[in-house]
Amino acid sequence: MFTFNREIQIPQNWTIHSYYTICPYAPDGSGRLLLNCASFDKNCGEIAIVSKDGEILNRFGRGRLFDAFYHTGYWATWSPEADRVFFQAGTPSEPKIGVYDIKNDKYFYSAGDMEGAPPFGNPIYSGLMGMLYASGYSGGFMPEKSPVPFNERDKHGIFKFNLFENKRELILNISDILKVHPDREVLMELDEEAKKENDSKYGLTLMAYCVRWNRAGNRMLFYFGNHCASRARKEPRIAYIFTADRDFNDICLAVGGKLCHWSWHPDNEHLIGYKEDGIYMIRYDGSGLRKISESRTMGHPSISPADYNTMVTDDYLPVSNVNFYDLKSGGIKQTINIPRINTEKEMPGRNRYRICTHPVFSDDGKKLLVNCLSGEYASVREYVLE
Repeated sequence: MFTFNREIQIPQNWTIHSYYTICPYAPDGSGRLLLNCASFDKNCGEIAIVSKDGEILNRFGRGRLFDAFYHTGYWATWSPEADRVFFQAGTPSEPKIGVYDIKNDKYFYSAGDMEGAPPFGNPIYSGLMGMLYASGYSGGFMPEKSPVPFNERDKHGIFKFNLFENKRELILNISDILKVHPDREVLMELDEEAKKENDSKYGLTLMAYCVRWNRAGNRMLFYFGNHCASRARKEPRIAYIFTADRDFNDICLAVGGKLCHWSWHPDNEHLIGYKEDGIYMIRYDGSGLRKISESRTMGHPSISPADYNTMVTDDYLPVSNVNFYDLKSGGIKQTINIPRINTEKEMPGRNRYRICTHPVFSDDGKKLLVNCLSGEYASVREYVLE
C-alpha cells in the first residue's frame, strides 16, 4: 500500500516532474528530486533541485516557455553520478541540450535535442521534437515549422548527439528504416495514397521519435510512424516500436498496431504498453507477446522495480485514477485520486490548465511521484510504500 507523504510545489510556480520514464530521484541515494517549474509572471521556465526534506537547493536552466513545457518541462535528467543535470534548452525549431554542473555552478550547451538523457549521460540519442509538434502534436499540420522537411527522409530519424564534442550524427534515418521494414510495400502504397488524398508532395508524416532507455542503458526503444499526424490530413495511423543496442548493430521490430505509451520493464528485457484491448508485455526482439492487464485507459503504465507483480497506470478523467494492479490476480489493489484539470472543460493541446499525472517509481520502487493540478499551479505528490 502506498500512502501520501508530501506535496511539493516551487512557490508561485507551476511544478511538474519530467516524465513517467525518467526517474526524478537522484541516483546517489540522497533523496533529492529534480523538478521543472514555470513562472507565469516572468514567462519563463526553470529546473529546481529539492531536498528529501523539501528544501529548494538550487534553481537553474532558465528558458522560454512553450507548449511542450506543460507536458514534460525541460526533460531534466540526472547524470549517473548526480553531479550534473541534462536538460532541453533552446526552442523546438532551434533545439539545444544544456548540461548544468551543480558543484561548480557552470553550464555547457550543445546543439541537439532530447527526450531525457540515457542512464550513462552522454551521448544522447533522440529524434527531433520540433518535427513531432509540426506534425500536429499540439495543433494542425505545420510543415513550415519542422526543423527538417518531412519528405526528406534521408535527413531525419534518430540522431546521436555527442555533447562535449558538439557533434551531431544522423545514425538511423527514415529511408533506412523503410528499407528493412517488413511492411515496406504496404507503407509505400499508403504513402502514395496520402499524397493523392491531400494533393500534396507530403505523403505519410513518418518520423522516428520517443527514444526510451532501459535501466541498464544497453538498449533503447523508439517509435516509428506518424503518431501525432493532424487528423485533417486523413492519414491512417502508423505505429511501430523498434529496439536497438547503443551502436545500432542489433535493430529489432518489437511490436506494431494501435499502440500507446510503451516503455521498458525494469527487468531490462521486456517492454510494456497499451494495445487497443489492454496492456501487453513483449520481449525486445518481438517474441512472447502476452496481455498482462485489461486496463484500456491509454495511460502511463510502469512495473514496480521492487515487485514485478505490481503495476501502476493512470487515466485522463478530471480527477485521475492512479491505479495499482496486482498482475497475479489482474485486479486493482489500490486507487489514488489526483485532480488534473483547472477548467470546467478540458482544453486540447499542452497548456497550463491540465496535466498528465505521469506516475513514476523511484529506482528502488519504494516511492511514487505523480503530477497534480488542484489549483492555479501544478505540484507533485509523493507516496511511500508501507
